[in-house]
Amino acid sequence: MPEFEALQRKHLKFLQEKEQVLVWGNVARKFESEKVSSISIDDFTETINVTAFQEQRHLLEKVNEGGRVQVIGETRLDKNGELYILPELVIKIDCWSELLRRLENLKFLKEEKNPEKELKI
Repeated sequence: MPEFEALQRKHLKFLQEKEQVLVWGNVARKFESEKVSSISIDDFTETINVTAFQEQRHLLEKVNEGGRVQVIGETRLDKNGELYILPELVIKIDCWSELLRRLENLKFLKEEKNPEKELKI
């Protein structure tokens, strides 16, 4: 397991398979069964599933729809070729952290449209 401090946050639209990631987002949906727990998170650029199997299901127990989370894990492809995150750590975050993330995403989206211009907030 890599050092978590070395991970940089990534926007969901740039994730690739078998990549160690740190992402933040709002929990859009939650699903639980006997063997699998899953949440969909939205970071305002994309939505991705975070799926925990058997012994990792406890990582998603206290997460609720509408909440905000930070997820550290590894990206994988499911049977349908869809990317998901296998979580190693899931942390609830507060509204101030979410506001900071939204501002970072606004800056990212602005720079993506006009990379030579700097966004002033």
